[in-house]
Amino acid sequence: MGRIGSPKIDAIFKSQRKRQIGGRDSLVHFDGFIFLISLIGLIIVLWVASIPFWSVKYTLPASSFNQTIEKKILADYKYDPSDKILITTKEQLYNELVNMVSPLKGEYSIYAYDFSNGEEVGLNQDRKMTAASLAKLFVAGTFYKKYSSDKSIASSSIEILGEDRVDQGSSLSSVDDEGQYYAKDLTWRMLNQSDNIAFSMMTRFLGIKAINEFDRSIFLEGTDFDTNDTTAFDVGKFFKSLYRKEFLDEASYEEMIKAMQGTVSEDRIPFYLPKEAKVSHKIGTWEGVYSDAGIIFSPKGNFICVVMTNEAVYEEAIPAIRNISKTLYDYFSLK
Repeated sequence: MGRIGSPKIDAIFKSQRKRQIGGRDSLVHFDGFIFLISLIGLIIVLWVASIPFWSVKYTLPASSFNQTIEKKILADYKYDPSDKILITTKEQLYNELVNMVSPLKGEYSIYAYDFSNGEEVGLNQDRKMTAASLAKLFVAGTFYKKYSSDKSIASSSIEILGEDRVDQGSSLSSVDDEGQYYAKDLTWRMLNQSDNIAFSMMTRFLGIKAINEFDRSIFLEGTDFDTNDTTAFDVGKFFKSLYRKEFLDEASYEEMIKAMQGTVSEDRIPFYLPKEAKVSHKIGTWEGVYSDAGIIFSPKGNFICVVMTNEAVYEEAIPAIRNISKTLYDYFSLK
């Protein structure tokens, strides 16, 4: 076997050195790629974190009403609004509500209160549920409580910021940034149109701390505005406080009540009720969440109706809310 001379040794070392250098360069390129991916990931995380918290459960359109699905609901379920289920006792009413929702998917929470005699009935009324746009009630309540003692707040001019654009379906979505709107106008849009941009602007204007303080002032113990959770009982308690004008004056009460009548979403509580019944209400819509709550003003007495759902199916939930509302109306009308 021949001996390797110095020139060959030098050539081998140079070749190995090149391979080592090439490998190191590859590692450098690989490390750079990992760093770039990590940087992009960090930017995405920071961007998501910058989105306002209320966009998590509030960005669906104001109404889930769908013409195609609605036709299917009406075709599959024939209902005569003149029909009345003869229920004369609270126990019968409770059992009927259980029978109505037991076969349905998801969770149902119901609360009703009769102003004429203080009678109330509930089903899972203390269970925490996703508020969705029912949280707009608490923002409106905060505004009107402040407005009752300081009328100048109504004309407070609020600027639209980029962060407020949480809903492309809003009537304000086409308005340029820095557009100005009055606080009272935005509050009306929240209640009547379920406008999410108006909701975002008013939440920023009033402050989450003030909204939480309002909730505590009317003893909403199961409500957490930060996480968008509440209970049917708390929503009912809000409407009791509103009806009794505990946090606002007479004029403000009339404004709130009217703002919640003839809304963009009349496809739930009011749907099967007779024309003489006036309903001031607010819906809540999210994925699996189809809720409605309000005061029903009837010639035979006024009462609160709250129906909330979690993980429900639209085709089941909408007819259920309508039927629950009609059942409660028939029951309280007999009193």
